[in-house]
Amino acid sequence: MSTIADYPPPRRPLSGEEPVAVFQDGRQVAPTIRQVGDFVSDQVEVVADRAERAADDARTASAVAAAAIGGVMYPSVAAGLAATADQGFFTVATGAGGSYAILYQRQGAAAVEIARIAAAGLLEVTPEQFGAVGDGRTDDQPAFDRLNAAIKATGRASITFRQGATYLVGRQVAGVNGQYLTGTACLDARGLDYIAVDFNGATLRFKPGMRFGSFDPSTGQAITPAFPFLDRSRRADIGWLVRIQDCKRVVTTGAGTLDGNSRTMIVGGGWGDTGWQCIHYGMAIGGYESLSDDAVLDTFDCLLDCYVYSWTGLTEAQGPKPARIRNKRGRNAGRNVVSVIGGSGMSFDDCLFRDAGAGYHASGRIGSNPKSCFDIEAEDAIVRRVTLGSNVALIAGPGGSTALVADSGNSADIEFRGRAWGRLWTSKPRTRFIDGELHGTFGRVLGGQASAADNTVIQGMTITDEPALDSGSGDTYLIDVAGAGAGVQLIGNAIRLTRTRLQLDGAITRRNTITVAHSTATLANCQFVAIVGGDSEGDTWIDAIPAGALPADAYYVEVRDGYRARGTRIVYNSGRLRWYSWSPGGGGFPHPGQKDGSLTLGQDRSSGLLLARGQGRFGGGYFGTRLVSSAPAMPTAGSYRRDDLLLAEAQVVEGGKLVIGWWRLTDGTTHVAGTDWQALTIGGGSAPAAPAAVNFQSSATLGGGSAGLTYSSRGGYYVQNGRLVSLAMDLTIDAPGSSTGDLKLSLPVTASAGITQVLPVLIRSAGGSLTDAIGYVTPGADGLFVFNRTANPDSFVTHANIQAGTTITVTGSYITA
Repeated sequence: MSTIADYPPPRRPLSGEEPVAVFQDGRQVAPTIRQVGDFVSDQVEVVADRAERAADDARTASAVAAAAIGGVMYPSVAAGLAATADQGFFTVATGAGGSYAILYQRQGAAAVEIARIAAAGLLEVTPEQFGAVGDGRTDDQPAFDRLNAAIKATGRASITFRQGATYLVGRQVAGVNGQYLTGTACLDARGLDYIAVDFNGATLRFKPGMRFGSFDPSTGQAITPAFPFLDRSRRADIGWLVRIQDCKRVVTTGAGTLDGNSRTMIVGGGWGDTGWQCIHYGMAIGGYESLSDDAVLDTFDCLLDCYVYSWTGLTEAQGPKPARIRNKRGRNAGRNVVSVIGGSGMSFDDCLFRDAGAGYHASGRIGSNPKSCFDIEAEDAIVRRVTLGSNVALIAGPGGSTALVADSGNSADIEFRGRAWGRLWTSKPRTRFIDGELHGTFGRVLGGQASAADNTVIQGMTITDEPALDSGSGDTYLIDVAGAGAGVQLIGNAIRLTRTRLQLDGAITRRNTITVAHSTATLANCQFVAIVGGDSEGDTWIDAIPAGALPADAYYVEVRDGYRARGTRIVYNSGRLRWYSWSPGGGGFPHPGQKDGSLTLGQDRSSGLLLARGQGRFGGGYFGTRLVSSAPAMPTAGSYRRDDLLLAEAQVVEGGKLVIGWWRLTDGTTHVAGTDWQALTIGGGSAPAAPAAVNFQSSATLGGGSAGLTYSSRGGYYVQNGRLVSLAMDLTIDAPGSSTGDLKLSLPVTASAGITQVLPVLIRSAGGSLTDAIGYVTPGADGLFVFNRTANPDSFVTHANIQAGTTITVTGSYITA
């Protein structure tokens, strides 16, 4: 089967900027062969279209002849010339039985062959067939005008750019519909049944020196209007490099570059309700039935958006319009790198979008809100079921830009699984952040909805606000649930606070690990690092604040009224992290006599430091907290186990001693010997005695062995109170020996087999330190494996991390069998 490459190019270069006009019997008729492909399924890929032609030639030969202009295809070139105006296009049946057609353009008295259309009705063309040069200097826009007219006449087209070509394009036309300057599209495909574009390593670049924004049309000088400003007579648009609109099936392939060339453009004043809302796009695709946008594209320097996906008028009743967008890069957009303003069933993967609000131009830089790497904002349509996959990265960049925005229009069902640097700002129903990374802040989330399923869910995310990684969000809160409304869910996340705070009042939290690692300079003495309220189960709080004297530089977690906590675990290190109740009045935090906050503790037996049943109150007190039982009378002996009411939450390891916060029982009775209370040495109104510390030396194995492994020092102690063991230990390796494999450290008491527990570990070596290591306690055994969380990907610590002089330190608490 022959292809376009098998046929000679046109006899001479084409020129002119004329609309397509096709005539039959003196009358202008519909596009030439739009019906040719009606019998071919719209669900076949370009490759499948080509393969199918061979099998279908015989049975479609007569159909091709009948599917000509208005049902008639010209029998000869002479007949086509006689019926077609100058610069118009016409088709002639040819081949055995009319098995294919030739598209001609009338140029004066001559007919110039443009392309051959196979039996499937697919016009396969290149810009060069219409006169494009592609040298980066010649104006190729007239050639693209002719190409656009030809594909519009056929209804089904496949366009292949020349490898390595640079097409210089763009045109501004004055006075169209009263507008100062109207931009055009380089590649403009509208209303087709099928369009395929193979970028094939080519570059599309806007011509330099075009105008963008608001100008005085009489002088061409920039103006600075007051907003809102909607006077079209002063507006200048640049246009589109690629515009594909209302085409049923869209396929993009190959690799290419879309260069908006903004750094050479002349920018006037703003236009719109704010900023510069004039057209300067890289690629805009909308109104499709299906979209396979797989081209590997690098799009940059656009003064509005790099990529736009739309679907005007789309409703739920129309169902999903599947769109797969992959392999996209975008950067330096004046407004958004990506704008999704309509669509349903869209998936993005293998994409990198960065530096929104960075519209560089000939004399500076502009930025228009929302300045988002990825903006979801339904306009005259719905947006539903948008997924950003695990290989999507959003980097907000400087200048107040945002990684992700979804806060206006009829949008819902958004799922983010990728990585983001900067602020995420979403307030739309059924938004999910699943198994991804955020180095920045959640500027906005959605809660308080009538249906709990509509509230934002943050699950399995790795979240940090470290300034070195965050792209400049500058927010006070890593997340502010109180401003969103109750019911936001945080499940199984690893959260690390170094400069921001958490506001979780009203949140539902489950199995999160929250590491508080503020430096002493980050917050003033006694400022809160988190506010908790709502419903919590299985969360672990890790104190990673640098050690120092107390009570100076203490921070606190503020407990709001009605906070329900079950199985909350607090791992202390510096002792600076304190828990206090809420005081709605004035005064410092904490202060003597501050109001108690109501706390509902879990009805189950919990592990960790918030251990109780029934109703309780966190009391104020100055630098020390108390858990006060609010029961009218003490329950009967044996109702509580030893570990149910074990310790107040202010337990810290300090100076080698176990310090316990104030503890008081309100019934005033003395409990008799033999009860659980007596076993705890609690009398009415008294404080429990701290158990004695026991010295302990841990041993290390590598892959289960310790051949030749010796120590220069080992030390430590542990305190056991009921099932709770608190320990601090360290060991220094003198010689690592010859054993290989995963590092395992022994523990003094066998751990519980029913729960998964972790302990913070610090490993220091001459070659560097592992400051973000974690020890996984082996359930039902007396050891822990050490996991390196600074590696990428995470990995177990092995013999490769151990050398002579390595010091390993472990502190924390765990539950015994």
